[in-house]
Amino acid sequence: MKHKKRNKIIYWLFILLFIVGVFFIYVVYSYVYKSNVNLNGKREIVFYIRTGWNYEHVINSLKENDILINYNTFDFISEIKGYKNSVKPGRYIIYDKMNNNNLVNMLRSGRQKPVKLVLNNIRKKV
Repeated sequence: MKHKKRNKIIYWLFILLFIVGVFFIYVVYSYVYKSNVNLNGKREIVFYIRTGWNYEHVINSLKENDILINYNTFDFISEIKGYKNSVKPGRYIIYDKMNNNNLVNMLRSGRQKPVKLVLNNIRKKV
């Protein structure tokens, strides 16, 4: 009798562990891989990070431009990936429906969109 009761307890513990695991995977997925950028109909925008900016400047600029849907999830991923201490200035292209993982990886690595610059070779007589 005790043996059957112990097997039932183990069975329900495995079921509970499975449910907790599925919930944990869902939470991690929604924080990391769920789309967190909403550009209100635009396909992409140019986002500038100025020289001397820290993480707080970046967050404030993202808020001013109303780019992110959930700032808490972005903040969480930034902390985990070490972006808060490695802000790199530059000109970044942010695409609609980007997820936190892609956005933080882009900003942390400094992967920027190059600026096209044309210099005309004009000489003037002085």
